[in-house]
Amino acid sequence: GFARWITSSQYFGIDKVVILGNRCDIDEADAVDHLGSDPSCSVIGLYLEGVKDGRKFLKAVERAASRKPLLVLKSGRTPLGAEAATSHTGSLSGEDRIFDAALRRAGAIRVYDFDELFDLAKTFSYFADLPPAEDLRVGVVSVSGAGCVLSADAIGDYGLRLAGLGEDTIERILSVYPSGWIARNPIDMWSAIEEVGAFDAYLTITEAVLEDDGVDGASIIFMLIPDVTEMDIRRFLREIKPYRKPFTLCFMGGDMRLVHEWEQIAEGESIPVFHSPERAIRALGAILRWKHERRR
Repeated sequence: GFARWITSSQYFGIDKVVILGNRCDIDEADAVDHLGSDPSCSVIGLYLEGVKDGRKFLKAVERAASRKPLLVLKSGRTPLGAEAATSHTGSLSGEDRIFDAALRRAGAIRVYDFDELFDLAKTFSYFADLPPAEDLRVGVVSVSGAGCVLSADAIGDYGLRLAGLGEDTIERILSVYPSGWIARNPIDMWSAIEEVGAFDAYLTITEAVLEDDGVDGASIIFMLIPDVTEMDIRRFLREIKPYRKPFTLCFMGGDMRLVHEWEQIAEGESIPVFHSPERAIRALGAILRWKHERRR
């Protein structure tokens, strides 16, 4: 069921699916060890209700997480959930705070629902080979003020930082705005679209942000309305894909037929797409933090 769900709703590839059920002779630690040493698998995603041998499992997680991103969705976090897990598979969930701390110490990334598991899995699979991040500084390019504010809130919620823009970056951005405009991050670009058109506005501003040494990653927000959908999205993606920084696209409404069409185009180029600024920032923050920790 999960494999069918992923292949029918997601664009990232599946290498292997391991379903243990009530398990008999192998357990989740064995599966993690195997996937951690498998070169064809770039990201590991786990759904757990409990573990059979905590010490063995955490050692396997530590070994695997030192090689590749390892995402863990563990249910049974609450007393009600733990009781349901016990009646479902006989799993002993244990104290969630202890399990959470042990997971993080072992290098795993904890997620809290399947949306987050899939969001992070595709973002890591697309960007895992990028160089380490200097910091957690995010640039936001948005077609609307709402996208700017929601992104700023999410940046604060996920412990990230709004990037300060360099003088050269600001000068390049202002080249597509009416005179007298003030540019700052997050960047509300609607006036630039009115001034030079969607393609030139998006490309100039996005390239300026991604080339800024003070920006570690970016979220680019679209609303697919006529002023925006006239742009050549394939050409835009070809121009920005070579940058060696993680970035997400957010298609925040508009013509839903085009939303799905543009999403297929972008994900076909291994660029992650989300439908809310919050999910885009959450995924971007996860890979920036993982990349930043790899610098240490």
